[in-house]
Amino acid sequence: MRIAQVAPLAESVPPKLYGGTERVVAWLVDELASLGHEVTLFASGDSKIAAKLHPVWPQALRLGRPRTDPMVAQAALLEAVAQHATEFDVIHMHIDWLHLPLLSRLGVPFLTTCHGRMDLPGFPEVIRRFPDAPFVSISDHQRAPLRGANWIGTIYHGMPADLLEPSFEPGSYLAFLGRLTAEKGPEAAIRIAHAAQMPLRIAAKVPRGERKFFKEKLEPQIDGEQIQLVGEVNDEQKQRFLAGGSCVAVPHRLARTVWSRHDRGDGLRHPCHCLQVRLGAGGHRRRHNGLCHIGGSRSHTGDRQAFRTRPTSGASPFREEIYREADGGGISPPLRGFDPTERQEGSGWLNAPISSRFSA
Repeated sequence: MRIAQVAPLAESVPPKLYGGTERVVAWLVDELASLGHEVTLFASGDSKIAAKLHPVWPQALRLGRPRTDPMVAQAALLEAVAQHATEFDVIHMHIDWLHLPLLSRLGVPFLTTCHGRMDLPGFPEVIRRFPDAPFVSISDHQRAPLRGANWIGTIYHGMPADLLEPSFEPGSYLAFLGRLTAEKGPEAAIRIAHAAQMPLRIAAKVPRGERKFFKEKLEPQIDGEQIQLVGEVNDEQKQRFLAGGSCVAVPHRLARTVWSRHDRGDGLRHPCHCLQVRLGAGGHRRRHNGLCHIGGSRSHTGDRQAFRTRPTSGASPFREEIYREADGGGISPPLRGFDPTERQEGSGWLNAPISSRFSA
């Protein structure tokens, strides 16, 4: 199949440091290419993938210099997609909502994966305006705020099985991996570290719009001893960071968008224990997944070889119908925006094998 993947321009594909969405797109592109599909990635020019790259902008926006107005780069991205849209059997979008007016009018098969929150104000209005636009969720729970969207399937994030190597040595600190925003719960991670009398290592970026939050809420608590800010880490550094921790803290304020069963885009699936904490609006609710109970009956330096994890395969079969359904082939519920009879015979669309999910 001829498949276009369209990535955000904030980070390269894969990202040099932080960038969950771009990392997932990189794995998806490489896996599809290895299976023999003709894949084209629309992304920043500093991306490095195993398929054809259509460079839309010279450098990823966040780390690129001089800084660029994001709207200018987004306009260039949409123009590039529009120019080449008819060259593909399907276009897989990873840029949230920006493309919906364009691709809905071009009449080309496309689908959208949103990799973040779906409960923000205004989202239901977008769905109302584009009722036929097909979406793929990254967990069944992600659909909850937008039940009226045209969901055609759930495909969990995955990661190559050999991305991280296990370490069975006892770790020495509580690890926090992500970005420093209130919704990710870094303040709660600091409170947990103090309560458990454990050192905390924070491997995270400070988003441009969250510097006030960092300066006022977090920086005064980062003492350089018990609470240390490591900064952003790349994939190689992430391996060492997770291997050295005895527990990973995930104290988030969000609905469980991705953590229903499988991996986060940042690669958080590693044989160190995980403490997942859900912070509810009406007070603190703690939810342990049974792998680590800080201050409970199990020690945070427990036997890692007793930790059971399923490996995440890099080539597990994707449900074949997802890309087919974007063209109207045997859809339930039906897509109302496309007519598959208008496509040329022999395109291989309805019968082409496809595998792009790589989670166990």
